[in-house]
Amino acid sequence: MKRAVDFFRCLPALACIALLWLSAAGQSGEKNTSTLTKKERDFLVQYLQESKRKLLDEISGLSEAQMKFKPNPFTWSVAGNVEHINVVEDFVFSRITQEIMKSPARPELKGEKGPRVGDVTAIVVPTNRNAEKFRFTAPAAFRPTKKLYATSREAIADFEKIRAKALAFAETTGEDLRGHFAENPLIGTIDAYQWMLFIGSHCERHLSQIREIKANPNFPKK
Repeated sequence: MKRAVDFFRCLPALACIALLWLSAAGQSGEKNTSTLTKKERDFLVQYLQESKRKLLDEISGLSEAQMKFKPNPFTWSVAGNVEHINVVEDFVFSRITQEIMKSPARPELKGEKGPRVGDVTAIVVPTNRNAEKFRFTAPAAFRPTKKLYATSREAIADFEKIRAKALAFAETTGEDLRGHFAENPLIGTIDAYQWMLFIGSHCERHLSQIREIKANPNFPKK
């Protein structure tokens, strides 16, 4: 629980860091074309890499008992959380590339004057599990199944394969991620770049749950 509290105390600082970085993108002197600026791309890639590293650090080496431990019948296990992360991430990335980017561009929503949320919100809001309005039950299609990962190695293999697609896209795409929009159930109308940020922030949302499970006094020692 202390780790979860410490995490939420850090959110304002994380938001400030993200805001400074993303603000710099607009003040760096780089021409803002239809593609991402170097600052935007670097920030997205770094955020996806960092959330990947955090998850791997938390689950690497966990035993089957540790992966499947549930503090109570109503919460997910570590394995359940990782399965959910993988299913959602695969779905979101496919939606970005196959649906959002193929929808008509909406230039009227682009830029700071557009009626949409900021990039910091796309990071901070999904990680906030304290506020009642940000709590909701995952749709059935995204809930863990009975075929949970028996080992952390299985979970990591699937996660790395799915995250690799998002990272490759973030590193190389020349598409106008800022010009295509879709509704997000937690945040509202956001652009495709912010949907990519959401991949990382959704992972961090469940990282906090995994840390709470591991901090439980009944969590298996091995």
